[in-house]
Amino acid sequence: MAPLYKSLLGFLLLLPGITNSQGKLNVHGAKINMRNGAYVTAYDVAMTDTSMLNVNSSTLRVADSIISSTNINLRYGTLDLCGTNAQVTPASPFANNAVNGLIVSNSSAIGISFNGALEIYNSITYSGTGKKLTTNDN
Repeated sequence: MAPLYKSLLGFLLLLPGITNSQGKLNVHGAKINMRNGAYVTAYDVAMTDTSMLNVNSSTLRVADSIISSTNINLRYGTLDLCGTNAQVTPASPFANNAVNGLIVSNSSAIGISFNGALEIYNSITYSGTGKKLTTNDN
């Protein structure tokens, strides 16, 4: 990823109300701070081991997969899983396994499954009836 693109992406994520729905959000070695009500939508989110995505008073909306090893900090942010196919969240994709708020928007019959522990500090919200969340006893 070119340095200018990383800089511009980081700048956009800082602005309130900015939405990114252009497919995949791939972060390679950058630290990105979402704050002040930013609302970012991505099909996939992929983080390298040297990257960090801090979601503070903002919402990260993911329509498919999350590839991360504790590189997404959602302790003060909201995660909205909004896919139309089954979404399986791997073990420990979030810093300290912490999420401030979780929105279950997935519309598939299988819904969302977590393959690891997750601490939700504020709320779990379902965007409608018939939404399914499987914790696998985590």
